[in-house]
Amino acid sequence: MATGLRNDIGATVVSAIAVLCSSASDTPLRVTPDVAQGENTLIAPTADVLAGRKLSDFICRDATMKAVGETFSLTNGVLTANASHALVLESPDRYDCENFVMQAEVRYESDGFADSGLEFCIADVDGRRRMVECQLKTTCIGDGWALGGIRAARNDGEPYRKPNAAGDVRVPRQTTPVWKSGVWHKVSVVKNGNRFSFFFDGKPLNTFVVDGAVPGRIGFQTKPYPEGRGAVSFRNVRMFQL
Repeated sequence: MATGLRNDIGATVVSAIAVLCSSASDTPLRVTPDVAQGENTLIAPTADVLAGRKLSDFICRDATMKAVGETFSLTNGVLTANASHALVLESPDRYDCENFVMQAEVRYESDGFADSGLEFCIADVDGRRRMVECQLKTTCIGDGWALGGIRAARNDGEPYRKPNAAGDVRVPRQTTPVWKSGVWHKVSVVKNGNRFSFFFDGKPLNTFVVDGAVPGRIGFQTKPYPEGRGAVSFRNVRMFQL
């Protein structure tokens, strides 16, 4: 891990993610003392967000079930997004935890271009839907997005980044991951206070701070582009509360 990025993330997050990435998805996460701020603690993950579910269990705002069915499929706990429509599929449950590790396995179904993302802290605030995104588009895996009026900066004390015309803020990734089609990759998102950190197969991608994110649902984003509509699949999606 690059020294600068390790310092940005902080010892707490490094300890949490190191343990998590060495653990099976369905086993408790052993949190080290600097994470738990006390004795070693076993924190059981939530149930797999996808296992035992059907598409109609999920929330997709401003979209018909026909569009949802054309864009997503969910079979035996594997959700596949094919970018037929620009949609965000939200989890049935809210996750009311201020600090967490979210873990998922992601597979790109072809070598071509694909766009997808993991959303978290999805909530309605002052009439706007806010969320933070870990970008999984093949050309910029690990970019961070603060959407719906959430502000973002690389580090505490730095000026917030300028939003685009829609009011959304992009925080470019700090390292570039290596991905292969047909292979399950592990993506982990850590929220520690106001700081988010992203990891891909256990290696750090990005870290930044936000203002305005609140606990909420998680989601799966997909969008068609002229470059292509490659499919992206997800499985073993779990939350660990810190």
